[in-house]
Amino acid sequence: MSRSINRSIARRPLSLLLLAVFGTGVAAPAFAESEIDALKRELAEQRQLIQQLLKNQEEQKKTEIQTGGPARGAGLQMGVPTGPSGTLTIYGVADVSASTVNSGYGQKSTIGSGGMTSSRLGFKGEKELGDDIKAVYLMEAGLLFDTGSVGTGAITPGINNTAVSSGGQTSNGSQIFSRQIYAGLSTRFGTVTAGRQYAGSYTSSVMSAAMGAGFFGSSAGFLPVIGGMPTRLNNSLVYASPKVAGFSGQLTLTSGSENNVNMVTPVAAGSTTVTTDKAGRGGDLALYYAGGPVNATFTAWNLDNGSYVAPATGPQETGLAKRRGWQVGGSYNLGFATLYGNYVAGRISGGNYENVTGTLSKAEGWSVSAGIPVWRGKAFVSYSQLDDKSIKNRDANLLGLAYAYKLQDSTTLYGTWARSSTRPTAPTA
Repeated sequence: MSRSINRSIARRPLSLLLLAVFGTGVAAPAFAESEIDALKRELAEQRQLIQQLLKNQEEQKKTEIQTGGPARGAGLQMGVPTGPSGTLTIYGVADVSASTVNSGYGQKSTIGSGGMTSSRLGFKGEKELGDDIKAVYLMEAGLLFDTGSVGTGAITPGINNTAVSSGGQTSNGSQIFSRQIYAGLSTRFGTVTAGRQYAGSYTSSVMSAAMGAGFFGSSAGFLPVIGGMPTRLNNSLVYASPKVAGFSGQLTLTSGSENNVNMVTPVAAGSTTVTTDKAGRGGDLALYYAGGPVNATFTAWNLDNGSYVAPATGPQETGLAKRRGWQVGGSYNLGFATLYGNYVAGRISGGNYENVTGTLSKAEGWSVSAGIPVWRGKAFVSYSQLDDKSIKNRDANLLGLAYAYKLQDSTTLYGTWARSSTRPTAPTA
């Protein structure tokens, strides 16, 4: 663009000079001034556009409670102006890997997607409404580069509902925007959004693990099973507070599976697994602190299970169990390394769950990990332990190692190794 502007300026003085020679010079200054003013206005508009793009980039560098997942998975981003008071950011992560795994059935080689962080494509935007109020939205699809699929696992509609609804489930769904999708309003007093959203407890477990959510051996893929910690919640309403003196918080409430029933109902015709209109309801609370080298978090959750087992004969559950737990975690940056740790305790109890299904009806666990800058990358080490106090007594531990090498800001090569030992089964790697 600068080249074309320079040529225009170079030609016009010549035409003005010729006009002056033929006795029309009085018009030349006015003509030149109007053209220069137009060019100045054009340059000012271009400068304003560039400043808006730079502002968008700076905003994307900030860590937010509700974004496209943990900051380590930000990936490539592009800001797109949508008007004088609106912005749209398109972002994504492409993660592919080759691995070999022995989960008790012999060594198997696989091609995968999401070995370090989940692959995704997202759209995030905001619109100024005036009086310090903004409309905000985010749509994020999980992508699997090994198969071309979106998300994993099935999402079941609430009974007697035609719309997909599964707030009691915590796994990804096969719907397009399986990772998260929400819209809401942001003010100086905080942000309120509605949709399918991350629970603060899960994001805190990721923030308290050096290896994040993707690497083999990370505690963030191991300890959240305790107490049925929620990952993402459908049909949820989230309030995220502003940061005050380093403190902030997130409250998540969900209406659950939204089953439109008035009695105990089988999840499918002939099934011995039943549910009620309270399936999946509950809430999650997360408190955060960030100041200097310290990051800390405390979370708690209380949710109804999505269903329970009631066979015609033999032991049976009598109602929906409660998934309850709490977590404390954080990190400390020493300069030459960053140390991480967390502790999780929880129960899945009530409705005779402890004596029938029994899985992790009472458990606790902890992890310690570290990230150490090495050369142009970072080395990671993590150790986690789970103490299962249920009747099944399936204690486990997990050791993980990883290295991530930055080819450039948006491209990373990585390698990871993990070994898990579970009682009473044999170790796996």
